[in-house]
Amino acid sequence: MRADRHSRWGTALGLLTALALAPACKQYRVADTDGSSEGKDAVAVGGSTGGGGTQGTGGTAGVTGAGGSNGGMGGSGVGGSGAGGKADAGVDGPSDGSANNCVERNFPGHANPITAIVFAPDGKSLASSDNGGVVRIWNLSNGGVVTQLVQPGHPIKAMDYSRDGSLLAVLWYDTAASLPSDPGAQNIDIWRTSDWTSTRTLDGRYGWAVKFAPDGHLVAAPSAAGSASVWDVTNGTMRSVSDPSDIGAAFAMAVSRDGRFIVTVGGDFKVSRWTFAGMLLGATLSHQSASIMAVDISPDATTIATAGMIANQLELWNMSDGSYIKTLNGKRADGVAFLPDGKSLAVVATGDVKTIRIADGAVTSYATDCGGIAVSPDGTLIASSLADLSIQTWCVR
Repeated sequence: MRADRHSRWGTALGLLTALALAPACKQYRVADTDGSSEGKDAVAVGGSTGGGGTQGTGGTAGVTGAGGSNGGMGGSGVGGSGAGGKADAGVDGPSDGSANNCVERNFPGHANPITAIVFAPDGKSLASSDNGGVVRIWNLSNGGVVTQLVQPGHPIKAMDYSRDGSLLAVLWYDTAASLPSDPGAQNIDIWRTSDWTSTRTLDGRYGWAVKFAPDGHLVAAPSAAGSASVWDVTNGTMRSVSDPSDIGAAFAMAVSRDGRFIVTVGGDFKVSRWTFAGMLLGATLSHQSASIMAVDISPDATTIATAGMIANQLELWNMSDGSYIKTLNGKRADGVAFLPDGKSLAVVATGDVKTIRIADGAVTSYATDCGGIAVSPDGTLIASSLADLSIQTWCVR
């Protein structure tokens, strides 16, 4: 029995390490757009070389061209002189690659493979972690490091912000432990973000994922036979969500935005739906006989999206009864997240970062050979990890 549990521990570690070790990310370039429009302001968004604002043919004033995606200078918009119009010169666009107040950046500095990425709820910062025990908090406006949290020799498996952004939960494990059930093998540190002080450490044995609920409670999902747990982070008390016999190895989980539901997925090939109080609503098998590695719940809590280890395993399910809706992508999908409008998904599919419109499956591609996915709270940015141990963000288009 001990050897079997140890084998699952090593297998799951290998799966997550493989996801973190994606090859170098190749970015798609956006073609220059001629935004001229008769009788209206002319708008142009720069491409990789920073193309600029074309001339309005009869409108009032030309609108500034935005900078290119590689930091090119935006061109000047020039007003048209149509009937009743007035020709007003535009001004140069920004040179930082911005468009619609969205800035794409690269965040370098990790020395080990990246294991988790999460945006702060206010959209002003981004947290990234690695398997060397380092958490970095990045300022999204200037690309700088706000602070660095270090647990030397303790690889980090998962992170999440509380909904108000006041706390950051960090799940880490001790490489010296032989089994995840050993005392002290895994812990969850709770950090206060106002001064980055560790306020409490919780027993995180068995956990592969942590998520905050809207009421501030923390949910941890198991990695082997064992119950999912709900923690009160103010006093450290814990209750079980499920009986150990009801849940298999869970690699990922999601908590609905309204706090009513918990969904766990993992090595049992099942999508398990729970009430937050701990009642099992049902468990549905994936259409593919393979582990499910990622899950998210739509903003309105009606739909579940899951991503699995083999082709044709990006699947949608009804929250109400667990019934299958559709498969969206033919490739293996390693990560999935709903955009805030609930109409599209951001995914990493065999390393390709893309958004997929749910209604018709239309795909917008951003980069190839990446790992991990996160979406900013306002839905304007997608973040993923690169093989050079940096984080890249892209403006959603």
